[in-house]
Amino acid sequence: AIARLKMLVLWQMTFPGVPSVYYGDEAGVEGYRDPYNRSTYPWGQENIELLEWHKQLIALRNQYDVFKTGKWVSLPAHEQVYAYVRTITDRQDVFGQNKQDNTAIVLFNRSTEPLTVKLPVRTWCYGIMLDLLNDNRQIPITNGILTVCLQPLEGKVLLHLRKDVFPRQAGVLMHPTSLPSNFGIGDLGQEAYDFVDFLHASKHTLWQMLPLNPVGYGHSPYQCLSAFAGNHVLISLNKLVSAGLLPESVAENYPIFDADHVEFDKVKEYKEDFLRLAFTNFAKQDMTAGYKSFVVENDFWLADYALFMALKRNFNEQAWNVWPQEIASRQKESMEKYQLLLAEEIAYHKFLQFEFASQWSELKRYAEKSSIKIIGDIPIFVAHDSSDVWSNQQLFDLDEAGSPLTVAGVPPDYFSVTGQLWGNPHYKWEEMAKNDYHWWRQRLEVLLKLVDIVRVDHFRGFEAFWEVSAKAETAIDGRWVKGPGAQFFTVLQKHLGSLPFIVEDLGFITPEVDDLKQQFYFPGTKVLQFSFCYAGSGCYATFSCETNSVLYTGTHDNDTIKGWHDKLLIAEPELAACIQRCLQRELGTDDSIYEPMCWKLVEFTYDSNANTLIVPMQDLLCLGSEARMNFPGTVGNNWGWRCRKELLTSELSSKLAGLVKKYQR
Repeated sequence: AIARLKMLVLWQMTFPGVPSVYYGDEAGVEGYRDPYNRSTYPWGQENIELLEWHKQLIALRNQYDVFKTGKWVSLPAHEQVYAYVRTITDRQDVFGQNKQDNTAIVLFNRSTEPLTVKLPVRTWCYGIMLDLLNDNRQIPITNGILTVCLQPLEGKVLLHLRKDVFPRQAGVLMHPTSLPSNFGIGDLGQEAYDFVDFLHASKHTLWQMLPLNPVGYGHSPYQCLSAFAGNHVLISLNKLVSAGLLPESVAENYPIFDADHVEFDKVKEYKEDFLRLAFTNFAKQDMTAGYKSFVVENDFWLADYALFMALKRNFNEQAWNVWPQEIASRQKESMEKYQLLLAEEIAYHKFLQFEFASQWSELKRYAEKSSIKIIGDIPIFVAHDSSDVWSNQQLFDLDEAGSPLTVAGVPPDYFSVTGQLWGNPHYKWEEMAKNDYHWWRQRLEVLLKLVDIVRVDHFRGFEAFWEVSAKAETAIDGRWVKGPGAQFFTVLQKHLGSLPFIVEDLGFITPEVDDLKQQFYFPGTKVLQFSFCYAGSGCYATFSCETNSVLYTGTHDNDTIKGWHDKLLIAEPELAACIQRCLQRELGTDDSIYEPMCWKLVEFTYDSNANTLIVPMQDLLCLGSEARMNFPGTVGNNWGWRCRKELLTSELSSKLAGLVKKYQR
């Protein structure tokens, strides 16, 4: 009777409705004894325990709003087990009040036998549940299934263990190449420091950028010549002047470049001459201790990269697999031959990497003083024509000549009806696992010295990747192949500790991908442009953002928010009207800080439940499609947008600071 009464009290305190908590509710239940009546001793001790049970559950109810005003959902469990979910999402309870997100599961075993139940809970929770009535014992959720062992006549209250990786914060997406400068492309000079100041004045604490590696085919930062090296085109010529490696005239005399778009070939040719002059002057000096230390500490990637770049120039920029066979296959005698023959060119590229690292370190220290964290980017795949593949051919799916057998991409999607054929060679994951993914660990160690947080591009590829024959012309005829999964991230954590990751989980995402993300509490990605849908009769549906996620108005692959909305007005006017009504309802007219539609869309994201918000600089400037960064699936005319210096005004930073204050970011 006592066990059944305890379950009734648990039901009473966790079920929707106003519970009766007055003393005396227990009277009349078979087996009840008044704990204060000494004549009933020893039964009184059991009733004291029952009163303590009451107090414990009342305290739980008062501690967690989810038990009072959380949404109630029945949860199928077992013919002898009753279960339900109480949940609050998007900071709103069933009455629309602002409450903390939380999820709880309550179970009752009415049987006099022990039972084990398996509950499908992927919709509501993930990771770990805490058994609140059993010393907060942790119960893991595996593949969306919660397995619970219940003793006879036992009730359980399980609370989702929340791990919000980041605090409530906001940042800006702006690749360094887009910064203003006099030399046709953004660099690590004064304008980068000015941008840090702009972020600081705007009360924003995050600066996100694209991969920082040297670009290859199509100038894409996702098709780089190395996954370790820095993009030497970002080296500031002005800083080389200040270091005495270039004459003062360089900072004063420069050609006229397009102010709105990077002319990559023109910029590369112009800067190359001065970088080589700086190297000539550097080589005349005694090698500093800092330079010697840099070369030794980074030899595990720098030696191969510098030789690779020298060989590329020697063989007229051809891909490495069409070089002479003896050097393409890295035969010892050939390697030694070219290291001597190309010694000066090798030294040049080591100098460039030293200068990039030095200038970057100085900029990062400045950002840290302003409490600005940098979000870097790591593509899952590397370019075939890269020092990484040439130096580690055994780790990639190649034929005997070094050409890819299978390549990466994605099936038909939002961006392309034939899919996207990226052309990157696939990894031999089983081979990589033999040494605990040593190459990956080194790659991350280098990147985490440059940035504070890492955006993991195409996260779904770690669970399953799209494999296409290297002979295919499109990505349509491919297949999904299982990736390294949880083992990969478990090994990384073992060696590197906590992983400060943001994972890009857009596109066709399976429950298995979600489980992998949730298992490690990695914040996923939400995009405003993918979040509205017209449901007819003037209805609309908006996205649901859990707090442990990162919300973007758009990414580098999307149109700008203004360009997207302008096209929507023409192509889908009903949806555009719905969005307008949605923003008016959520933001109001009087409460909205800024009235233009672009700004209202931006403000809408600041108000979201997502802890982290990132807005591309183009959207903060309300620029149209002309400022788009990339058109996925195309080559040419991408990655080139430049920001004019006069646009980064104190008025704009004040507006942004106002949004941060209003929405507590």
